[in-house]
Amino acid sequence: MNIINPHSLKARTIVLFAFINVLALVLLARFSYLFVRNLYLQQFQEQMQTSLRVANNAIDRQLLHFLTVNQQSMAQRYFSQTLNRLDSLLSLENAFIFNDRWQVLNALQRADAVAGLLVNKEILRHLKIGQVFITQPFKGDDRQWYLWAFQRLTNEHFIGLRAGAHQLAQINRLSDYFVWFVLVGVVLTLLAGLYIAHSVHAPIRGITLFSQKIGRGDFSAQPPATRLKEIVDLTRALTNMRDALARRDQEKEQLLAQIAHELRNPLGGIELLIGLVKDDLPPQHADQTYLKKALEEVRHLKEQINEFLEYSRPRPAEKTEVNLSQLVDELKARFAIEMQKKEVELVTHFKQNALRFDRQHLKHILSNLLTNSLQAMNGHPGIIMLRCEQNTLEIEDNGPGIAPENRVKIFQPFFTTKNSGVGLGLTICQKLCALNDATLSLVQNASAGAVFRIQLTTEVS
Repeated sequence: MNIINPHSLKARTIVLFAFINVLALVLLARFSYLFVRNLYLQQFQEQMQTSLRVANNAIDRQLLHFLTVNQQSMAQRYFSQTLNRLDSLLSLENAFIFNDRWQVLNALQRADAVAGLLVNKEILRHLKIGQVFITQPFKGDDRQWYLWAFQRLTNEHFIGLRAGAHQLAQINRLSDYFVWFVLVGVVLTLLAGLYIAHSVHAPIRGITLFSQKIGRGDFSAQPPATRLKEIVDLTRALTNMRDALARRDQEKEQLLAQIAHELRNPLGGIELLIGLVKDDLPPQHADQTYLKKALEEVRHLKEQINEFLEYSRPRPAEKTEVNLSQLVDELKARFAIEMQKKEVELVTHFKQNALRFDRQHLKHILSNLLTNSLQAMNGHPGIIMLRCEQNTLEIEDNGPGIAPENRVKIFQPFFTTKNSGVGLGLTICQKLCALNDATLSLVQNASAGAVFRIQLTTEVS
């Protein structure tokens, strides 16, 4: 299961793209809802103002002074008829007349009128003659939306109207629709973000793998195919770098190979000549010691030259299923005398007993790592552990470990802390691993030893 790294470009692209689009959708939905709602309320309030003007023109102000509370009179009948006509004309939910002592003088629905006064009387107290006050929408006991509209007719009298803003419920449902619209938009945005991020991430991932192969010395690696202009330009630059490095590496390897060949042939003759002179002298002759020493130095020089040749022109990998147990048995036989002398034991723990690798390459790598571990123990008894699982082979020793300042240098060509050798052992091992699509690294280094890991790489696009 692939888990997106939260710090990767892919994750950041998805998050940024999704955030911007979700924010735009939310703002669009919110503003659209508010715009429709405010437009409706503005029109409704204008309608209420028109209703107040109609009511104001229909009322005879001179008769207002004859209105009293709970007293039937001609004025009461007149205003009852007037309010009923207004209700028929304007489709009102309620209409009433009240005085500055907040007493309802005449009303279509008296109890409802009293409730409207109690809620709004503090604002109504400050109204001037002819001034209008329209409330915000509110829900009645029937869960429907209404508005109150008031106007001061005289110093002592007011008129109040209540009308149903029933379309507001439909507009509020529109808010729910906008929520679903945003949710669908979020899903589509995430899908689009994934697509865009993948379209950008996949070429970058390909470029990363391409550059990693170049870094491992695989100059036959091919760049990923892409149509993005920026990635094409980057690919072209990396390809030019690859070709330049390949030419320089080839020139260097040819130079090393030529030098090694030029030195190896004379050294072979010198070795043969010293051997003949040594054989002609009696065993007890004083020069035997010098000749033996000279022969050892010549052979050591030949070994170094062979390392140069192997570094400059390693044999191509021929990968097969390598049986690790059989290979370890061969290594135990090869190093048996030295391990017995140094009291070092080679133990194995294989959960996976086979690796797809060039057998001779793997044997060379393990031989070099075993040699380094034996030399690092410096004659102290110890254990060298070989373990393998999930295409990962590790070799660990309990020697003194590698100094911190040397950990980043040990794979550099010609770096060595030994009195002998040219410092190409680990470099060659790393190069052989690269030829087998594997990496060699120092993954752990404590005071009690070192752990080297051979990891077979799996390329994922």
